[in-house]
Amino acid sequence: MDLANIKKLFEDNAESAEFEFYKDQCIFLSDLYKRYDNDLDNANIVLFYAKNLHLKILREREKDLDYNISFQNFWLNHHKIFQENFKVIRVANETGLPKETTRRKIKKLIKLKILKKLGKKIIWSPPEVDEVSYNKVVDAHIKILTRQVISVTKKLNLDFSNENVDAIIKKNFSFFWYHYLHTQLNFLKIWKHHLDDLELLLISIECSIQGQLIITNKRKLNEENIISATTISNITGIPRGTCVRKLKKLYKLKLINKDGSTKKYSIGIQNLYNNKIFTKETGTKVRDLFGNLFIVILKALESEKR
Repeated sequence: MDLANIKKLFEDNAESAEFEFYKDQCIFLSDLYKRYDNDLDNANIVLFYAKNLHLKILREREKDLDYNISFQNFWLNHHKIFQENFKVIRVANETGLPKETTRRKIKKLIKLKILKKLGKKIIWSPPEVDEVSYNKVVDAHIKILTRQVISVTKKLNLDFSNENVDAIIKKNFSFFWYHYLHTQLNFLKIWKHHLDDLELLLISIECSIQGQLIITNKRKLNEENIISATTISNITGIPRGTCVRKLKKLYKLKLINKDGSTKKYSIGIQNLYNNKIFTKETGTKVRDLFGNLFIVILKALESEKR
């Protein structure tokens, strides 16, 4: 099992695989946006700290092979693990954010009590009341990841059930979540360099999903291919006024069309294959990134099964 095999699997099922993938990414990014003060740059920074916390938890296995890294034990581990101190430049480099933007966002996250400053050290330490909501959101994301993994295992004729994969991920939570967050961080970094606007990315994804629905005949071609700022706002959580501004930018980038008389935006098949956002280069980077994630996951599942 290697990257070439996974990439071929994605390419052989390109239309359905890409549609499902971006639907899931829309859910993931919308949840992050709503959770971290309606700001995906904030979320990007929190992912950095969370990823490194999971890595520290994993390293406890170097001293104790039976160390409990499960989902159930996560908050106990969180409170007792000694988190590292990171310089602003390290956070900036790994998130793709400018250094001063990173510094400003970290200060905001401290005020929001999502990060905590201990002397000169900054750690991820949300209030206890947020732990329950965090568990609920992550449990939903585990279910999404499980569904994605099952889709891949079926095409590879591997024998795993939803229940089995869900249980293995939760049992070895910090292992899987370290790799998952590492991948999501790199995904956001790709788009930060490409667009420099993660809200625009989220809206672009939702517009692309609407376009794919047209292609797959899940929506009638002559009916309601209108892109509504209100609908996008309701799905993503981004304020309607912001959606209106971003849609204007997407029109300039040729992801959507605009009717000269009604001034309404719409999307057609031609937009999906002729725009400056979802380019062949970025598509290749994203497929490689998540292809490597699935290789790690599938190898871990096979190992656990044995």
